[in-house]
Amino acid sequence: MGKAKKALIAFIDAIPESKLTGFPSSAGTIWNTTEFRLDMQGITTNKEFNLQIQANKQASITSVRMIAPSTVAGPVLIGENEEVTAEEVRKKLHEKILIY
Repeated sequence: MGKAKKALIAFIDAIPESKLTGFPSSAGTIWNTTEFRLDMQGITTNKEFNLQIQANKQASITSVRMIAPSTVAGPVLIGENEEVTAEEVRKKLHEKILIY
């Protein structure tokens, strides 16, 4: 497993539970570190929150910086009225990792 993927897994595991529920209705960054950011891309036409993790251009890990600002996990779509726990969202993010 590469350095970027290890860092991404650690990022997902470190997202505070409070950031993985009660999503904002407008696009923007929900949580970030030097390496990655969890973004709310907006609400889809099917009334789903579109969550994605992006690589940051200022990342300290070269392999992360090289793929920035690409999506590295997602999209994870959560229905506006869907009741999910923070751990369920975290699991969905792990399942949608796009880097190796």
